Amino acid sequence: MVAATSDHDVGRSLIHAQRYEPHVTAVVRKLVRPGHTFLDLGANIGYFTLLAASLVGESGKVISVEPNLENLRLTWAARHGSCATSLRSRGRRATHCRRHPQ
Repeated sequence: MVAATSDHDVGRSLIHAQRYEPHVTAVVRKLVRPGHTFLDLGANIGYFTLLAASLVGESGKVISVEPNLENLRLTWAARHGSCATSLRSRGRRATHCRRHPQ
């Protein structure tokens, strides 16, 4: 995962506590199986998107929708292995990011 240190919701939880919404994470881990389709509306930085992708496997599908460009860029960076500091949004650089192990 790539999380911005300036994100007081998802990012800060992942960076400092090394977890995010553990009650929801447990339900996703319990219910999502290989071959399933998972829809993540309002994906934020893609925590549940990436978790579901690891669970559905090659035979499954994850559809992730996020309207915020900065969050979308962080999700893309996590998925493709590049750091968010190399991406631009609205003409400025996302200067603070940290990777979170899955």
